[in-house]
Amino acid sequence: MAQYRIRTIQLKGWQVFLILALVLALLATLLVVAVGAFLILFPIFVLVGALAYLFGFGRRRAPGRDGRGQTIETEYRVIEPEPKKISRKRKD
Repeated sequence: MAQYRIRTIQLKGWQVFLILALVLALLATLLVVAVGAFLILFPIFVLVGALAYLFGFGRRRAPGRDGRGQTIETEYRVIEPEPKKISRKRKD
């Protein structure tokens, strides 16, 4: 069985504080950017959605849902299967 050596390091108190402060600063920056993007983009999406609803942009109607219906007419032909031929071999 292989043995692994795990190397541990000891950090001083000010180093731990510095790393923690850096991580918190990065998280705060990410939060500010995300909230800013939300506050800018949300009203734009609401406005575009309202305009699309009012003026019917991008509205696709499924075929046959307007009351007229669609019927595909064709001629069908029934094809009867051929009877299976059974061949019996004789044992002589």
